[in-house]
Amino acid sequence: MALRTFLRNMAIALCLLPAGCSENEAPQSTEEIIRQHHNSPLSDSIDAVVQTLAKRPVFVGTEGVTPTENGVATGELRLKTAADSQGNLWAYAYTSREEFSQAFPEGGAYAELAFADLFSIIEPNPQFAGIYLNSASDSSYPIPREIFERVKKNLKE
Repeated sequence: MALRTFLRNMAIALCLLPAGCSENEAPQSTEEIIRQHHNSPLSDSIDAVVQTLAKRPVFVGTEGVTPTENGVATGELRLKTAADSQGNLWAYAYTSREEFSQAFPEGGAYAELAFADLFSIIEPNPQFAGIYLNSASDSSYPIPREIFERVKKNLKE
């Protein structure tokens, strides 16, 4: 009995949600974390958002189908990108297939990547102003280049 209580308490203590969790709560989705921080400055929300992204795949639009073999890309991955009103180039990513479908209701080619892999593509390339999450929904969230150091720190943890 004592071991069961200890393990349950450890599970609660190890819950990686920024706001904590109880025994009956499921982990929050990235979309929920973003909505919770809707009116907060990026500096107050980026840690929580990246911590959830580190555990889940993101979906990125691609120019055509990327050849794969056994689930691994064997060809060049060409991301769909867009420029903002100032001409800055952003990579767009979606936290679920549903979010991707909102942005591309007619469908389209996409790749499912670990967020860390997408970040490792975008971060060294100075042409990108950042990564924009869920551009077509109420859980949209910009990750500008100016906070990439915080993103790297969170991905290493």
